[in-house]
Amino acid sequence: MNEQVFWYSRRKARPVPPLRGEVSAEAVVVGGGIAGLSAAQRLIEIGVSDVVLLEAKFCGAGASGKSSGFITPDSELELYQLERRFGPEDARLLWSSAMDGCETIRRNIETFGLDCGMVEADGFYAANGDEEFSIIEEEHDAHTQLGFESRLCRKEEIGRALGSVGFAGGARYPGCFAIDSFGYVQGLKDALVERGLRVFENSPAVELCPNGVVTPNGGVNADKIFLCLDKYAPELDVARSANYHAQTFIVVSRPLTGEQMERLFPDRSLIVWDTDLIYQYFRPTDDGRLLIGGGLLRETYSHGKSHSPRSVDHLLEYVREKFPYLAELEYEYFWPGMIGVTKDLLPLAGQSPDTPSHFYAMCSAGLPWSTLAGRVAVDRAMNGETVLDRFFSPDRAFNFIEPVQSIVGKPATFALSHYYAKNYQTGDAEAASRRRDLSLVGLCVAAFVGGVGLGRKIKTKLRS
Repeated sequence: MNEQVFWYSRRKARPVPPLRGEVSAEAVVVGGGIAGLSAAQRLIEIGVSDVVLLEAKFCGAGASGKSSGFITPDSELELYQLERRFGPEDARLLWSSAMDGCETIRRNIETFGLDCGMVEADGFYAANGDEEFSIIEEEHDAHTQLGFESRLCRKEEIGRALGSVGFAGGARYPGCFAIDSFGYVQGLKDALVERGLRVFENSPAVELCPNGVVTPNGGVNADKIFLCLDKYAPELDVARSANYHAQTFIVVSRPLTGEQMERLFPDRSLIVWDTDLIYQYFRPTDDGRLLIGGGLLRETYSHGKSHSPRSVDHLLEYVREKFPYLAELEYEYFWPGMIGVTKDLLPLAGQSPDTPSHFYAMCSAGLPWSTLAGRVAVDRAMNGETVLDRFFSPDRAFNFIEPVQSIVGKPATFALSHYYAKNYQTGDAEAASRRRDLSLVGLCVAAFVGGVGLGRKIKTKLRS
């Protein structure tokens, strides 16, 4: 197996020259992934005529170009989790907004004729066992109650949709698809350049100023700066506490036979993810391969990129368990990917709390959500507010776990926060702020009491 991004093997990046010297623009976008290109596209749509985009390597070199290419409103949070946290109306708003992100991607593919391996598919949320089927029922009920289409698939019916063993049912809904994410990014870059976007690759931001960005060989002066950096943001001291990453692994097989593909997806193509906390996901590619992703807890939140074979072995074992007839399937490509995440699994999209001319679009954990974040950041900058500000604000409180981050570190804090966000969190940012403040008071009291007790022990020991 080659450790190589499969999408990179299908096409070469078409780099443009780096920035040399000083230039001026109405707006500058830092980051050439989906969020950055979506922000640039939105700026052009609303009439900003002079936009510069800076990319450290080549567009699609980061998480966007290495993605599995799932285009669905599901990302790290299901609809029932959004409803539990925010209530039905706000859950409907967020889900509809993510669906708009999906449709923006679809519209770009059609409008610009992007060659990006598009596969039409239903979304399928699969129960990994009988006990997990109640989660599927909850998700299906949330869809139907909030006016979104869903079909519940019970254990005895699942074979009509998915040729697998071990799943106890699923919730299925239309409107999804899958893409070669690198092909999409490269194609969208070219289309926006034709419409006036100035792109400079191999031009990393080395310093951010209130009205400009410095690169190794030049700089851009602009009144508005859009930071679409994802996990690289802390290197520029941006959203250092709020921004971390989660690591996943993707494996791509050799092409399946027609018989194998028909047995795997007897009805039509599906994009599938399961109910595990560190979930597995899989789909067909446009050239008849099986793409499967996931990971292990100890590697998902590790500080640096892992090249351990453990996660890959885990994925191959998962395929053998769920699809015994694919036990002899051979695999050609695997690669690790690191996506930016926040503690509550919603994006940072809006105005910087420190520098009013800076706007964030990062940590979106999903291509439709990244598209949405880029557009929200621009609308926030140009219109002063959006209906999504209270969910995506960069200076929001995330949860009551935040105060322990300086003690236990980022990996443990983010792992605990994600478990809490998926299973228990309720309330908006104001509720999170109140709980965080109470948690902080509790930590201070505990530290004081512990300090007093320790002081008494020391005093007693000294006397003795």
